[in-house]
Amino acid sequence: MKTYEKLGIFSEAFSLAGEPVDVRFARVGANTGNLVFFRAIRKLFGPDFLRPYDGLHYSEEKLRGYDAFLTTDLIWIRQNQVYPSTEKILDAIRDRPLIPVSVGLQCGSFDPEFRLHPQTLRLLQRMEERCVLGVRGEYTAQILSDRGLRNLQVIGCPSVFFREEYNFLPLPEGEPAAVCNFKTFWGRLTPAEWKLLEYFRKKDLPFVEQTCQPVGELQNGEPARYEPWLEKRKKIFFSPEAWDAFLQGFVFSMGMRFHGNIIAMQNGLQALTVVSDSRTRELTSYFHLPVLELSQFDPEKSLRAYAELADPSDFLQAYPQRKQALLEFAEKNHLPIHLS
Repeated sequence: MKTYEKLGIFSEAFSLAGEPVDVRFARVGANTGNLVFFRAIRKLFGPDFLRPYDGLHYSEEKLRGYDAFLTTDLIWIRQNQVYPSTEKILDAIRDRPLIPVSVGLQCGSFDPEFRLHPQTLRLLQRMEERCVLGVRGEYTAQILSDRGLRNLQVIGCPSVFFREEYNFLPLPEGEPAAVCNFKTFWGRLTPAEWKLLEYFRKKDLPFVEQTCQPVGELQNGEPARYEPWLEKRKKIFFSPEAWDAFLQGFVFSMGMRFHGNIIAMQNGLQALTVVSDSRTRELTSYFHLPVLELSQFDPEKSLRAYAELADPSDFLQAYPQRKQALLEFAEKNHLPIHLS
């Protein structure tokens, strides 16, 4: 069976050197966690990174030099969301496949009546005519199947497969050396979210920020309480390698960021993901990752108690099967893949 020799992906995620911070954030999709995602895609599939937001000024001849294209545009589909830029890409590449890795729905709970915009449904239908759609988990697969899409496979998130094997550091006695992460500071936080953020502040934990929204934007918050801690402890990385280097010396990561915890695990840290939405639940469930429901967070518990909940045994047991699913997805789509 023929394997595609040349792949492209429309992303500026690695064109960051020398750019202002706001430009760098724009190029990583306003979330540095996407660097963890793109690094894995680059290693697994080896695509050329093509600039997506220049009006697709690539000549038809240049685009025809690629056998297929990958896309991450559909990893966070909100209800009634549309993707005109992805449609333009699909039109521009003519008969070549645009392979999503991976499609994911985003809502507060597993809503069986998720409102998939007709335009987005048609986009997915056009894509599945040329390839197998990679989807993030069983909930997304069920909703898409209910809407008539059949040419799909659950693969989770490719970011997890950057490490072909995981080796975790043992927890020492007492309180572990820990790092934390949180959700975006945009909008009003719930009481449970405030409770978690205050816990991290009181513990004076190093804080890995992925979206760089000033805490002062919080509604009804107390920026004066959080700004000194964040000023001292906040870290932002536009290089996965710099992120790796920072994580050395820690043994535990806790927070609401999937990719923040995945890169921690890739560096040997045990990680506990605090979940409050369907996207995170779907991914952590698929990979059998340790989780804590936000509603069950208790600020009276020690860091040690939470670290003990981060047992990766189930993840390690399921990981070979998850790798096999990704290998099958690659084979169905004629993709070269570097994963054993």
